[in-house]
Amino acid sequence: MRKFLAALAALIPLVLIGALVSVAGPVQAEGGYSGIPQSRTEDGFPILGNPSAQVTLVEFSNFSCPGCLSYTENIKQIVDAHVRTDQAQFIFMPMIFGDDPSLVAAQGALCADKQDKFWDMHDALFEIHRNLGAKAFTPELVVETAKTLGADSEDLSACLNSGETRAIVQRSITRANMAGVQYTPTLMYSMDGGNTLQFFARPEGGVYDSGVPVEVVAATLERARAGQLTPAPTVTPTPIPVDPYAYKSFVAWKSVDGLLSYEIPDTWESRLSPQNGPISYVVSPPQSETSGILILALPIAELGLAAVPEEVTGQTLLQAILGDQFASQIRAVEAGGLKGGALRQTFDSTDRVTGAAITIERDLWVLVIDSQNVLILQVINLIQDSDKMLPIKERLAATLTIPDAQTFAGAITTAFLPPTPIPSPTPVTGFTPVKTGEGKCVGVKAPEGVELPDGKSKQFDKAPELNLNSAKIYCAILSTKDGQIVIQLYPEVAPLHVNSFVFLAREGFYNGITWHRVITDFVAQTGDPSGTGSGGPGYEIPLEVNPVVRYDQEGVLGMARTNDPNSAGSQFFITYAALPNLDASSISAGYTIFGQVVEGMDVTRKITPRDPSGAVSGEGDTLISVVIVEVDK
Repeated sequence: MRKFLAALAALIPLVLIGALVSVAGPVQAEGGYSGIPQSRTEDGFPILGNPSAQVTLVEFSNFSCPGCLSYTENIKQIVDAHVRTDQAQFIFMPMIFGDDPSLVAAQGALCADKQDKFWDMHDALFEIHRNLGAKAFTPELVVETAKTLGADSEDLSACLNSGETRAIVQRSITRANMAGVQYTPTLMYSMDGGNTLQFFARPEGGVYDSGVPVEVVAATLERARAGQLTPAPTVTPTPIPVDPYAYKSFVAWKSVDGLLSYEIPDTWESRLSPQNGPISYVVSPPQSETSGILILALPIAELGLAAVPEEVTGQTLLQAILGDQFASQIRAVEAGGLKGGALRQTFDSTDRVTGAAITIERDLWVLVIDSQNVLILQVINLIQDSDKMLPIKERLAATLTIPDAQTFAGAITTAFLPPTPIPSPTPVTGFTPVKTGEGKCVGVKAPEGVELPDGKSKQFDKAPELNLNSAKIYCAILSTKDGQIVIQLYPEVAPLHVNSFVFLAREGFYNGITWHRVITDFVAQTGDPSGTGSGGPGYEIPLEVNPVVRYDQEGVLGMARTNDPNSAGSQFFITYAALPNLDASSISAGYTIFGQVVEGMDVTRKITPRDPSGAVSGEGDTLISVVIVEVDK
């Protein structure tokens, strides 16, 4: 319910922002952004890519916006083709439409940016949207998600609770208003580091005022390299008074799907508003921040009520939404043949352009379509414009037409169907995972007098052919300055991972490398010859998860990967505690488990903490060697 109650354009105090100048030194991105510098503007907006790039790409986006979720695939292509190659830098600006769940997501992502984890968090939050829906974000889920990415959850929780990143969100909304942004996602570009933003030109004329095709971005950047683009003139916006009520007549409007129609002033427009819901429209005059009507269809189950009233009417639902204290103020209304309840309220706000104090009137209607679905009308205007808004509201309500309520209700149900859950793999029969102190690898010693190969810098064109002996148990002995760690491997549940690990160990790939990421109470990670968290063997392994093994104890051997589930290489980690967030779930594909420490957890705990992002710096301890020993089953 929080989403649509304040959806008509974030009526919150804002501060004008200055130029988008990078002030943080670049750090190396982790995960899917490996090797790409990260930094941030002086106003706190995350930057991906070389700050000296000729072109700056700026995306205004919303973590709860369905169109933004779809556009992430375009962004990935743009990043790989143009940002990774230093042709452009990319700046993300969060857009929030009221106090909706994506505000929590945006603030959490910006808090993660303080730990140099914005971009991985960015992808993880969109995955939550993809798997759990646009309204799934809660502070607890955001913090837990950051924790799975290796962020300090206590620091991030404190940042989120303090609201310190809210100001960055507010500055983004102001910048969007100054640039003329109306929709999310909107991609723009700049030739002066982000000081002035320009819309991409359409080949047929006009501009893209939302997402931009990948090929148009490529063509524009090519023109920039050829010296055919110049910065737009810097213009200080001057508020131009526009009378939103200077209309002469009403015109008919009908949705493309034919589900509903109504009449609006001839100077106003009605447009889709996907950030508010799959069936959502905004009716508003041009250049007005304080007048408009939101129309939103949704299931009653989406209202977030603790309990649905026994008698489902517009009045009872509105009372359940807002509380019993408003019961006496709720009035009966009717529109489009639907009966409902309405409540008029006022609240103080600030004009986002002039900074002047204003009082907003909101008239909220809840119209019942059937026992499962409702149509919401939210009318917003300045208190002094109530008389002017009244005929517009009455005309829309009087002309609202729903040709087939049953078809309309069916469309709502279809639009809000839950996402398809991630299928669970079939458990392996006859296999039982071991615990510390258990298993055939307990007591196993590395053979003496064997020369350790040096394969630290080797690279391979493809993963090795499967070459495991089903009659053997594979034990890995990891040597450190403080002793040995003995691991029993799990070829039964992750044959490709075990096969690769055994191959790399016997090639000497792991000998002499660094424990590059060691975080107390989380994991000790190694397997990267570069020691930065971005290296690998030259090939990737597909995900292998199975419910027979879980991150339910310390000493679990897991495989690191990027945000792409099928991107594991050579980097592996040992857990310091139970980490259920790493298991496969409705919001994550999970991380492959391919073994368990059976001896040497005390040695594992002595590995010196280190974080390649800079939180805990230093050389890091050395993984002296990895030796594979086979024993009979």
